[in-house]
Amino acid sequence: MSKTSNTNFATSLEKLEQIVESMEEDSLPLEDLISYYEKGTATVKECESALKAAHKQLETIRKKSHTSKPSSSDTTNNPDDDIRLF
Repeated sequence: MSKTSNTNFATSLEKLEQIVESMEEDSLPLEDLISYYEKGTATVKECESALKAAHKQLETIRKKSHTSKPSSSDTTNNPDDDIRLF
C-alpha cells in the first residue's frame, strides 16, 4: 500500500468510526440515521478497495520473491506461509 493509499485507508477508517459513533447516539431522527448508513456503506467500500489494493500489492511482492532462487529452507511448501489479510 502506498503512503497515499495508507493515508486514504486511515482517513476512511476514522471517518467510519465517526459515523458509527454518530449513529449510536439515541437522539438522531430516522432520516439522519439513514443518511449516516448510506455514508457508512460508501466508506466501507472505500476501505475494502484500499485493502484489496494492498493485498494485490502483497501478492505481487510474494510472486516476485518466489521467482528468485529458493534456498534449501524455502523448498518446503507450508500453507501457513501465505499472506493473509483477513
